Amino acid sequence: MDSAFAWPEPEFGELDETGKERIIEQVQDRPNWVLGLHIERPELRDQLAGVVQTANRGLPIYVYAADGPRRIVRPRQPIETIPVPKIGKDDELGDRMSLHILTGGQFAAVRSQFMSKTILPGSPLLACGVAVDGKLIGAFAYLPPKFDPNCAYLMSDFPVSWTRYRRLAKLIVMAASTKEAQLLIQRSLSKRITSWSTTAFTDRPNSAKYGRGIPGVKLQKRSEPGDAGDGIHRYQLQYGGPLGTYDLADALDLWKTKHGKDMR
Repeated sequence: MDSAFAWPEPEFGELDETGKERIIEQVQDRPNWVLGLHIERPELRDQLAGVVQTANRGLPIYVYAADGPRRIVRPRQPIETIPVPKIGKDDELGDRMSLHILTGGQFAAVRSQFMSKTILPGSPLLACGVAVDGKLIGAFAYLPPKFDPNCAYLMSDFPVSWTRYRRLAKLIVMAASTKEAQLLIQRSLSKRITSWSTTAFTDRPNSAKYGRGIPGVKLQKRSEPGDAGDGIHRYQLQYGGPLGTYDLADALDLWKTKHGKDMR
């Protein structure tokens, strides 16, 4: 603005923690006031008027007020049951892997059960359950391409958490990379898709899930975004790989050979 206009530029001071506390004190120094904070304040417990959560897995907002009714406001997520039994704790993987398209409610249910609570939910283009011999072992979901028009974004992939297999998460990624998954994505988008990419947050410089043992998967970018990341982990890793280089049967055989003997 200075290069185009001659104007009285205002002066702004930095809003530090001391300044925030002063604002909170000034708000309370009124006969009627309301204050929303992401952090609970024990000294204001008697003035807690409500808790508001604007999105599933979103941070709660603690609402303090001078007076008024108390209430809790949270989103309601519609969920549906998946009519497929989940793999048991001591079950062995069979020999036939299959993909099953999930509704939004079905994916929301299995995602809430097995995916990390720190990951914000989203609405997928395509969500699939992964089953072996008719038992659900995990799920994945894709979004449309973000940057490369031929590269779909793998927004979620997670296994059933209680199984005996330590590296079952890798099998879900491999299932999401198969010819069968490629066909479903291309049908959803009505265009050719040849690759996938995803983002992983971790405290290690490489991801245990995507890092090794999956054909064609490569680390494309590593950064330390700090607060611009997920706010929890140190590294933000960008991984990607080809779609359709093997089918479901090949993926299961390869996983059993490389990772199937790694038990809990």
